[in-house]
Amino acid sequence: MYLKKQTICTAGLCVALLLSFCAAAVQAETVAHWRFEDSPGFLEDSGSNNMDLTIYDGDSNSANDPTQYTLPETGAGAYFPNPIPQTGATNLEGVTIIHNHDGLTGLDNGALSFTTGFTIEAFFNRDTLTDHRTVYMQGYTSGSTDRNINVELRKEKRIRLSLSSDGSALTTVYSDYNVYDDDYDYFLAVACDLSNHQVTFYLKNLTEDTALWSQTVDLGGTTAFSLHDSSANFYIGAFFGTANSTLNDVFDEIRISDVVLPESQFLINVPEPSTLALLGCGLIGLLAYAWRKRK
Repeated sequence: MYLKKQTICTAGLCVALLLSFCAAAVQAETVAHWRFEDSPGFLEDSGSNNMDLTIYDGDSNSANDPTQYTLPETGAGAYFPNPIPQTGATNLEGVTIIHNHDGLTGLDNGALSFTTGFTIEAFFNRDTLTDHRTVYMQGYTSGSTDRNINVELRKEKRIRLSLSSDGSALTTVYSDYNVYDDDYDYFLAVACDLSNHQVTFYLKNLTEDTALWSQTVDLGGTTAFSLHDSSANFYIGAFFGTANSTLNDVFDEIRISDVVLPESQFLINVPEPSTLALLGCGLIGLLAYAWRKRK
C-alpha cells in the first residue's frame, strides 16, 4: 500500500523548509567569503553581500599585482585542504600577493557591522618575513574618523589585532612571538569577543598537521566596542607605512563572520552532525506520522 500523494508532498515540503532554515542559519553568520576560485569569480564574494574585491596597486607597478594562484601538489598552498572540510567546497585556487604595498580592496556596503563579535579566518603561506603582511584591514590610522579593524601577520612571527570604534584611539594586542614561520601552510582564525573584551588567536600548521594552537588575550577597558557603519575601504594583503618589500605570500579562503565562531565551525573542521541528526529525526517523524495516517 502506497503513501497518499498529499502526504508525500507535505513531507517533502517540510524537509525542504527544514533544509532552508538550516542553510539560512549558517549564511546569517557569514559576512563575506573570498575563495579566489573561477566560480563565482577570482575576486568575487561567494556570500550574499556582494563584497567583491578589486586589485589595489599600491606600488604603482602592475607587474606586482596580486594574481590567481593554482594550488600545487608541492610548495606553497599544497596543504590547503581540498575540499574545504566545513563547507565541502572544492578548493583549487588561491591568491598570491607579491609586494608589501599591493593587495586587494573592497568597499564596505554596510555588511561589515559588528556589535558583539566577529571571526576572521584565512589560509596563508608566507614566503619571506622581511616585512609585515595584512590579512584584513579597515581604517589603519589613529586619529581618522573611521573605525579600525586590523589583523596582521608580523615579521617577528606573531599576530597583531588593532581595534577602534571611531579611529580616535587604537587598542592593539599581540599574540606570543614565534607562533608561525615562513614556507609553511597555515590556517588562521582571529575570534574577537567585543562584549567580553577578549580575542582568541588560532593557528594550525597544515604542512605538519599540528594540533590547533590558541591564545586568548584581554583587550582591556570596560566600554564595549561598536564596530559598525564605516564607509572606509577595506584591504587584504596591503601593508602601509613601510619601505618597499617583495614578499610573495599566498592566501586562500578568507572568511569573515559576524559572530565569535566556535572551533567546530572553523573552515578546517568537519561540521558537527547535529544538523543532519535534526533533519533525520524530522524526516523519521514525518514518515511515522504518514504511516499512522495510512493505518
